[in-house]
Amino acid sequence: MATETAQQVPKPLTKINPYDQLAVKQIVDDTVLKVVDEEGCVEDTLYPNIKIVCGSVCCALALVSHFYPVPFPNNIPILILCVAGYFIFSTISTLIIYFYEKEIIFSGFKGGDRKHPFTVTTRFPKNQEFFTIEVEKPNPAGTGAPVHRELSQSIGKWFDVAGGFLETEFTDDFKKLLKSLDHKKVD
Repeated sequence: MATETAQQVPKPLTKINPYDQLAVKQIVDDTVLKVVDEEGCVEDTLYPNIKIVCGSVCCALALVSHFYPVPFPNNIPILILCVAGYFIFSTISTLIIYFYEKEIIFSGFKGGDRKHPFTVTTRFPKNQEFFTIEVEKPNPAGTGAPVHRELSQSIGKWFDVAGGFLETEFTDDFKKLLKSLDHKKVD
């Protein structure tokens, strides 16, 4: 009897200010990542690792430029090399963010299989009620445009008037979107 009662108790709603777009985007993005993790997907860490290495090299160059044991006028060539290196590595990191990551919140593989990569992107334009989630994977044929699925929904479907996040409704919608990637037509 106790187990039946425990199963019927609904999970309390996560409450936010529904007029705070950043809070809305944050809770939806976090839930997307949670669902992707529950589905057994594995994150592709190549680009984040490149950015970490670039940042570490920049930090090392900054340390060398400040603590190189030669006094100032004599260490100008070292300072020039450190500043140039810092510029190069920070530019690489910025280019990854600007051209690859954009609005991607997850880049990875279904089931850890590198043959099935996909990305999840979210957009919530300022002063709009529609939240857009895009899921994209390369074309299975290897040529042509990638397979692209999109879900654009009013946040009123996923949040109640008081700002309670209706996680089960959102999770169901997002799981349908993920499953639609494997089919030729969207339901």
